Amino acid sequence: MADFASGNDGRFKASITSTTATIATIKSWKLTKTTTPIPIPNFESPTQVGSTNTLVYPQVLAGLSQATLSIEGQFDVNAVTKTDGLITNGNYYYMDLIFVKGTPFGYDNVYALCTSFSPGTNIENQAASFTAEFTCSGVVPLSGVVT
Repeated sequence: MADFASGNDGRFKASITSTTATIATIKSWKLTKTTTPIPIPNFESPTQVGSTNTLVYPQVLAGLSQATLSIEGQFDVNAVTKTDGLITNGNYYYMDLIFVKGTPFGYDNVYALCTSFSPGTNIENQAASFTAEFTCSGVVPLSGVVT
């Protein structure tokens, strides 16, 4: 039987100044892994049977892989614990991306460069917020128990 987790079981931890800490203001994270296909078209590439326009479907090789991470949260405006004092564009971080707090289960020690940090606010009844984008450096581990 499958086990599932709801969003309120999640957690985000980052190593900041050699200490791993939960960043309580994070409300979502999303890890995206991609691989660039390298097409190998040739005169003998297969075509779609029955197609009137002779579509060619070349074989492909697996090219370079990459992983990116997006996080979103509320901006902490406390002068000591302010969000942009913790997450800064251009810095590298080790991060734990957790689906379930209790176990904890997720991705352990994901190493990534912060490539974008976007704080903002609006007049609606909402807290000031931010988004941050990261490009992972090296292999992203498979999911498992986070130590």
